[in-house]
Amino acid sequence: MATIDDLARAAGVSHGTVSNVLNNRNGVSYQKIRQVQEAAQRIGYQIDRDARTLRKGSASLLVVLLPNVTSPVYADLYTGILRCAEKRNYAVQLYLTDDLASVEREKLHSAQGIKLSGVLTVSCLSDIEKGYASLTKNGLPVLSLLRHANRAIPSFTFDMRQAACLAGKQLPENAECACITADLSFSDQQRFANALFDTKKLCSDAVYQDAPARHSTAIERLIAEHPSPAALVTTDAQYAERLLMHYARPQTEIISLAPLRIRPSASFMSICLNYRAMGDAAAAAVIDSVEQGASISSRVFPVSKVSRPLPILNVKAEKTLHVLSHNTPAMAALKALAPIYTRRTGVRVEIETCSLSEFYQRFPRDPSWDIIRLDPSTLPYRAPQLLRALDTLDKDAHLALEHFLPGVVKNYSYSEDQLYALPFDISVQMLFFRRSLFESSAQRRAYYEINQSELEIPRTFDDFNKVSRFFTREYRDASPTEFGTYISLGNPTSTAMEFFPRLMENDGMIYNRQNILDFSTPAALSALNNLMESTIYSSKVPVYSWSDIALDLLNDRHALSILYINHASHIALTNKSETSSKIGFAPVPGNHPLLGGGALGVSLNSPLPEEAYDFIRWATSEELAPDLVMLGGTSACRIVYEMGEILEAFPWLSELPNSLNMGTRKPIFSSVPTVYNQHLMEFRLGEYLIDVIKGRLQPTEALRLIQLELQNIKQ
Repeated sequence: MATIDDLARAAGVSHGTVSNVLNNRNGVSYQKIRQVQEAAQRIGYQIDRDARTLRKGSASLLVVLLPNVTSPVYADLYTGILRCAEKRNYAVQLYLTDDLASVEREKLHSAQGIKLSGVLTVSCLSDIEKGYASLTKNGLPVLSLLRHANRAIPSFTFDMRQAACLAGKQLPENAECACITADLSFSDQQRFANALFDTKKLCSDAVYQDAPARHSTAIERLIAEHPSPAALVTTDAQYAERLLMHYARPQTEIISLAPLRIRPSASFMSICLNYRAMGDAAAAAVIDSVEQGASISSRVFPVSKVSRPLPILNVKAEKTLHVLSHNTPAMAALKALAPIYTRRTGVRVEIETCSLSEFYQRFPRDPSWDIIRLDPSTLPYRAPQLLRALDTLDKDAHLALEHFLPGVVKNYSYSEDQLYALPFDISVQMLFFRRSLFESSAQRRAYYEINQSELEIPRTFDDFNKVSRFFTREYRDASPTEFGTYISLGNPTSTAMEFFPRLMENDGMIYNRQNILDFSTPAALSALNNLMESTIYSSKVPVYSWSDIALDLLNDRHALSILYINHASHIALTNKSETSSKIGFAPVPGNHPLLGGGALGVSLNSPLPEEAYDFIRWATSEELAPDLVMLGGTSACRIVYEMGEILEAFPWLSELPNSLNMGTRKPIFSSVPTVYNQHLMEFRLGEYLIDVIKGRLQPTEALRLIQLELQNIKQ
């Protein structure tokens, strides 16, 4: 295996220079970095691996003790720990204890023989403080998971009282019910059982303790003693699955604690706990304690959601709902999922999608639609003309908003304090970039030599253009990408969407005496000039959609671009999974993104308003949200952004809530409520912008012409 000395000789540089390159230290020229990288490729030296080791110093190790990894509970917990450790460059040593105290003590003894940084444990010891004293007295951080420890050792646990109360609400009064738990000597199991007793629907002699390591017959005894109970409660989904082999719904309702999953059980009620998120938070707490000396505080995690099994009824479809929307990834996903709704309800759903321009031409002329998707820019003034107020269909319609992300409904549901729609495929602009380019020591050094500043993710649009120029081969022969960015000039509306964040960054949202957006300001001219410069570093071939831009980012044709987050799904859904993992994301420069996506409402002319309302409740539900997202759409449901499986597949969704709070999409051209066709005005603005970019109009003339058109929006 090649050594650092071999690499230095092959590159024709000193050992110190190689060390500086591996550690990403300043002071090494771009030319020498290239020499080291090219030599490493020639001799097969694994520069990335050794660079990480050198930067970290000696290896850092977390020890994890779990009963097993066959249970979904512990598998999720371990996955969360492992994902966090990998991000922080820590290794993980796993020990399995089978929930036997003797085995746990043996594993602890083994762990003391290695150099470790911290310990995370699901302990079965009756006295955790005593059992782990040999570690804690040496200052090693120890964190107990799921089960309470004591003041000396902090704990991360779930709110078992909340979970038990939710389960208890499902138990019928004065009916035969039973419960199966793990060993009640474990604090989490005992807390759950005690809280269940408090509901007065279950007595202590109806609780069965399962201790697999001691060959328990708890499940067999439960089945024998309760052949036909009204309901059964379990603390582990594995118990529920075994019980399903003996009990049939709906005669027996099964309620179980279960890991938060994209697709929870369709056969029993799941009280979902986010074990993966706990594992991630726990590993982060221990690592912070190691690196910063921070003390670890105990935490109690709430229940994430309750998922109820819904019957799938193969009934004959007798009614048909007609849905109109323009083409979006979420609508394509909803088309695929709509047959599920038909099988359950007997209501057929026909979804018709079209281009955005065709959509705005069609729905005013054709009143036959039952459900219409409106975007947040048109909803405030179009909703009263086109949609039924939802409280006329359901006086408790506002309760349907409780599971959405905070702040979403103000942009996607209301017009003048009246509820008209439910948020469906919310979206927002974000900056996407090739992570490897910004992490490359060679690119960073070259950027510094050219600009005398560090290569960083752009926070302003001036920085955006500077970075875009650097990664455009026409302006730098050594650029690894052909273009710095892509600007969508094939679609005028998309071009306008590139202009507004630049205008808002310059504090350009200024309205004249007629309450119309003023394009005669220096801020408007500055934003246009900035956009014109961006197009210099973009492909000269017209790009028609953000989806195309996302795919070209994957194909290494440009370095960074602004995308609506729903179109970024193409990054994850492509077969190039290795490449997609290297895409980074950040807020839009200037922190003024535009909101996108849309909401679903019931048409005023629908002959089936109750059925239409039921469908939009289903389409925007927590039940459907994970499948919509995994098929490439987005969702307003809060629970989606807590699911580790989804955030691993679409990591940028972790930043969506924050970007949504920064975003705007209310009617832009007028500062007072006005009925006008915003889409048409955005399209016309985009046409003028493209005329400027193509050299057919001067910037000031284009801004003057759009201002003239805006004067007519109140007429």
